[in-house]
Amino acid sequence: MSDKPANVISLKGLDLESTHGPVAIPMPKGNGVITFPDFYDAPAEDVEEFLDDLNNGMATGKVSHVLAKWLPEKEHEKFRKAYPKYKAQLVICGEVLEVLSEAFGNPGEGDASEN
Repeated sequence: MSDKPANVISLKGLDLESTHGPVAIPMPKGNGVITFPDFYDAPAEDVEEFLDDLNNGMATGKVSHVLAKWLPEKEHEKFRKAYPKYKAQLVICGEVLEVLSEAFGNPGEGDASEN
């Protein structure tokens, strides 16, 4: 048995440090922006824990605790004051999540061999 791996994957050309960056949401009446940090730009365990909280919150419709963890305290307070209604907060969070998820691309549909 050889100690040398038979299959070696090249990482050349992959951007392993890439992050999307924060997402800015305009405040009503042009009074600045609220900045949502890119939670993917954290250690893997922290991202996984956040995603567990986020998925649970989205499944139950209870996301306020997730927002409090996601946004820095001052941004969270601005967000709550600017968009106090539940529906607005959900819609905005959905849009921010969509922007952040675009960094991973679209996985597509079906099997590539289905032509």
